[in-house]
Amino acid sequence: MTTIPAVPPKNALPRNPFHPETLPDLYAAYAQCLVSEDEARSEEELMYVRCLGYLLTEVPVPRGRHMVAMDIILCNGNKKAMDRLAQLYINHVIRLFRQARGGTPTPSHDFSRPFRDNDLIFFSTAVDPMPRDHRAAKRAALERDDFNCMVTGLHDRAKYSSLTAEERSERGWNGFPMRTHFCHIFPPSTNWDLSLNDPDHPETTYAARHVRDLIDAFGDIQVLDELTGDNIHRLSNGLTLSLYLRMDFNELGMWLEQVPNGPPNTYWLRTMHPVLQAPTAPITFTSTSPSSLDLPDPRYLRLHAAVCRVAQMSGVAEYLDRHDHEIESMRVLAQDGSSSQLLASRLQSLVLTH
Repeated sequence: MTTIPAVPPKNALPRNPFHPETLPDLYAAYAQCLVSEDEARSEEELMYVRCLGYLLTEVPVPRGRHMVAMDIILCNGNKKAMDRLAQLYINHVIRLFRQARGGTPTPSHDFSRPFRDNDLIFFSTAVDPMPRDHRAAKRAALERDDFNCMVTGLHDRAKYSSLTAEERSERGWNGFPMRTHFCHIFPPSTNWDLSLNDPDHPETTYAARHVRDLIDAFGDIQVLDELTGDNIHRLSNGLTLSLYLRMDFNELGMWLEQVPNGPPNTYWLRTMHPVLQAPTAPITFTSTSPSSLDLPDPRYLRLHAAVCRVAQMSGVAEYLDRHDHEIESMRVLAQDGSSSQLLASRLQSLVLTH
């Protein structure tokens, strides 16, 4: 059963879940978070300390949880140090998965042709099991997913329109068509090609190295080996999702949690908002060509899910929504300098994407 919202937003930290004898570092770090939460004097301070607390409980790999605990303990209860630590995790991990509004590109059209002809050309393109760009990834993923949204089963609208009524009937397509997208789990805006040894860009080098280490510790994922360059478009890093699900997924409002002890590639849908034709039972992903068209990597989805839960329960998701809305509304820097702090924060958040 899917509960909406999947987790309580902006939720106070629960009591310490760790035992002081078996997990002393996690217990001590979480205890410090509880103290700091009691002492918080603003919504932003609450968000920061709750982000740290929920990272201790939600990071899927034990090594990553112990890393967070050590970082918290080294702050020695200093509020400013803990705030800076939370900002580091927000900018280098949570923002990593939160994709910009406006979205990823859709297949380009030759507007001198009727749209149905363009769709026929797109679908007649050979499927590349190792796509090197977004268009090829979308084409291969649609083939893998039988031209349906992987979660709702809604039919891809372009494919639906390219078929005759007889062909739709042969497929058993009596459902609702909707525009679909190839939705990256790790977004392509993340530049994994950042040099780890560039003396001319020491800050960028540090950021790249730190992100690499965090993702490795948090998700047991070697991002520089797996997702560098065009590998970001590999099929294991994406899902075919309908329009509205793609928006929620990109903004950390929807995620997939693997069913414990369930069949391979079987997930519960978790969402903060109602979803059109949302499944009420677990979803099992299948590939039309298992030997060549890979399904989404469970490790990627597991880390994405953990980030979503932390972002929602700590209030970071709401903060980032509000923050980006302010940026979108801000055309020019206010002459009196009132927007300078907001702009500086935004520029800092772009270190990983430019």
